[in-house]
Amino acid sequence: MKKRSRMAAVLCAVLSSAACGLVGAGSSGSDGADYPSKEVRILVPFAAGGTTDLLVRTIAKGMEKRLDKPVVVENKPGAGGGNAYNEVLRGEPDGYTLCDLSLPFAVISSTRQNVGYTMDKFQPIGVTYRGPNVVVVPTGSRYQSAKDLFDAARAEPGDVEIATAGATVSAHIEIERMQREYKVPIKPVPFEGVAPALTALLGKNVDAGIVDASKETLRRISAGELRALAVTSPERAPYLPDVPTFKELGYTNLTLSVSIDGLAGPKGMPAAVTRKLQTALQETLRDPEVIKTIGENYVPKEFVGPEPFAKTISDLQQTYSQVFKR
Repeated sequence: MKKRSRMAAVLCAVLSSAACGLVGAGSSGSDGADYPSKEVRILVPFAAGGTTDLLVRTIAKGMEKRLDKPVVVENKPGAGGGNAYNEVLRGEPDGYTLCDLSLPFAVISSTRQNVGYTMDKFQPIGVTYRGPNVVVVPTGSRYQSAKDLFDAARAEPGDVEIATAGATVSAHIEIERMQREYKVPIKPVPFEGVAPALTALLGKNVDAGIVDASKETLRRISAGELRALAVTSPERAPYLPDVPTFKELGYTNLTLSVSIDGLAGPKGMPAAVTRKLQTALQETLRDPEVIKTIGENYVPKEFVGPEPFAKTISDLQQTYSQVFKR
C-alpha cells in the first residue's frame, strides 16, 4: 500500500511538472501570442535610394504604427538576392526578420543561379507593389524614340548599352530575349538596384536604362531629367499615355517585364505571427498617406494575401521555366 502511495505521489509530481512546462511554453511566445515583443527587421535585396528601398521604407513606417514596435529596414544588395534572402532563411522563423520579396527577380535568380535559396522556403505575407518597366534616356540624349535606340543598336552591335537593376531582374531578361529573338544587339549592363542604374544613366555612363515605371521614375521624367521611350506592359500605362509599348513597336513577345514586390518571411512562422503581419500590412496599404507616397497606380486595389501571393510566385516559376527552355 505504501509502495503504491509513493508511486502515486511520484506520478503526480511528474504530471504537475509537465503541466508547468506546458504553461511555460505557452507563455514564452513560441506560438506568436505576444508577437511582436521587439523590433522587426525587413531586409531589402537592393541598394538604398532606389524604387524598392523607398517602397519598403514607406511600408515599414506604416507597419510600425500598427505593430507598435520599431520596424527597421536594412539594405543587403548582391548575390542575386542571396545576401538578403539567405540571412532571412537562416534565422529563426519567428517573424522578426522579414524581407521584401522582389519578383520576378527572386524567381529568376533562384532558377538561373546557385544563390542558396529556393522559393519554397518563403512564407508570403502580402503584395505591396505591382507595375511595369520603362525604357528611359537622359533628356539630352540623341535617341528621340525607342526606334532610334534599337536602330542604333543594330547599326553599332554591342556599342549601345542599357542599364538594368540587376542581371536577374525581368527587364534584364527581356533585353536578353530582344537580342536572341529579335536580333537587336543592345548590351544590358546590370547594376545592384534602380538607384545605381539611374546614377550611371544620368552620368552618361550608359546610353539608356530600363527600370521600374515607379512614382520616383515618373517624377524624374516630369522634372525633365529623363525621357520615356517605351513601356513593357501589354497595354499603355495610364500615367504614360503617349509612350508606346514593346508590343506596339513590334516586339510582341516581350510582355514579361514587370515589378512585383511583397512582404515575406521564412516558412515555419507561427500562424498567429503571419496573421498579425498580414493584418498590419493590409491596414498599411489602406492608409491614404501610404497610397499617396507609393502611388495609387501601384498599390493593389484589393489586398493580395499569402495564398494569392504564393500563386503569383508559382505562376512566375512556370512562366520562366518555359522562357529558359527556349
